[in-house]
Amino acid sequence: MNSQPPLTVENDAGVAILTFNRPKVHNALDTDSVTAALALVRELRDDRTTRAVVITGAGKSFIAGADIAEMLRKTPEQAKTYSELGHELMHSIERLDKAVISAINGFCLGGGMEIALASDI
Repeated sequence: MNSQPPLTVENDAGVAILTFNRPKVHNALDTDSVTAALALVRELRDDRTTRAVVITGAGKSFIAGADIAEMLRKTPEQAKTYSELGHELMHSIERLDKAVISAINGFCLGGGMEIALASDI
């Protein structure tokens, strides 16, 4: 089991930096990382001290899409729930009333590209 959180957040002078933190799998989006990201975006939505959000990835990748290894273990119903969770994350990023910047630092595929497209810059 990995003891590192799937997502980290730093807040400096009104700028929140969300870092997907699964570098060994190129920050692939598993259920835990999508759930954590959605919770953080919702938290930032209500945080009036944060004016901008930067999304990036740990290591040499931004986000290499969905975690296919995890998806293979899901039932069809679980896969549907995971997909809906991803859609909610993208919509939450799009609707965030703060500047959202994707700092793309490497592989940006699938869900990573969706996050980049949901961002303002």
